[in-house]
Amino acid sequence: MRTAIAVLMIGIAFCPAFVQKINLARANLARPLVELKQPSFLKGMKVSPTMADYVAILDTATRKILDKAPDTPIVMEGDDALYCVFANNLWNPSPYYVTWTGLGSADEIKERRKNISQRRPIVCFQNRRMESVDAFKQKERYVTIAEIPFQPVVWWWGGQHDADLAVAGSPMRSMVVVAPEELVHAR
Repeated sequence: MRTAIAVLMIGIAFCPAFVQKINLARANLARPLVELKQPSFLKGMKVSPTMADYVAILDTATRKILDKAPDTPIVMEGDDALYCVFANNLWNPSPYYVTWTGLGSADEIKERRKNISQRRPIVCFQNRRMESVDAFKQKERYVTIAEIPFQPVVWWWGGQHDADLAVAGSPMRSMVVVAPEELVHAR
């Protein structure tokens, strides 16, 4: 009898969350989707029109650099390593792919910075304060090649629509892609 009551109480407690997920799934399935044509590794994936625009911006910006220097890798200053696959060269030029809080020791962070300075990859800053991005660009002689108004989530499954993820004027909800000056201005 106690088990039945406990199961009933747990069911009642989680019922609103379950109903909310069902409603979000319905809304998500009802929204318009487009099929990506480029880049080839995402070809056929269905995303919102807004997300398709963001993927196209990232692909176009990185292609301009990678056409000039095909072996240039991409480093992620954020928590979604998927964007590193926009590069032809998937070799990781730093001790780790993503920068989760507390992931790297002080020595590993120093090694990562040294590798970025020496190997000059494209760097994607995800959800970083613009002051820190600008300081990096100035110190390392990088320039912005793409900026997305909010952090794009390509592998998305959950509750919010693209518009819900955009926070107007927020300096923490963006993707800034930078490349070495010498690659941007190379002919």
